[in-house]
Amino acid sequence: MMFPKLAVLAAAALPLLAAAGETVYLVNCGIGGSGVEYSVMAYYPDGSVTAGGNVPPTNDNEAQITVSGTQHWEGQAVTGHFPSGVSFTSHIQANAQSQPDFSNVGTGNNGFRNFVCFKDNKRKLFQQGEATCNSIYYCLDVSCLETTLLAPPLDPYAWR
Repeated sequence: MMFPKLAVLAAAALPLLAAAGETVYLVNCGIGGSGVEYSVMAYYPDGSVTAGGNVPPTNDNEAQITVSGTQHWEGQAVTGHFPSGVSFTSHIQANAQSQPDFSNVGTGNNGFRNFVCFKDNKRKLFQQGEATCNSIYYCLDVSCLETTLLAPPLDPYAWR
């Protein structure tokens, strides 16, 4: 689409990333067994802080997408409006869930930067009250990918 050459490089770059830089997560949350589910976009100025799996975003860095049920992220543009006034729009491929984890499956934009989006492994990103919030997709700032393509090979979880 916008970055055909970069998109191919970005998919190959995932294991090479040493630091995430700006990251937007597309997240589904739920309270186990209760039927309570909702979706949010979570923005992290430095996505590497999420490596431990329990770092909720600050209030200004979370955009509520749904309040009842989880968002179908695939095959359509989904826009989150953050309290700061910034919006993020993701474009995840319709067949993204059938792709291997960590595959390049779409793009995003916040009006300032372009992002490349990858399928995550549904790992726990954070706890929000009683709800467990799992990362479905994560979108990385394209400029971060451009500067980290030369980094030495690392485990893909090392930066997250």
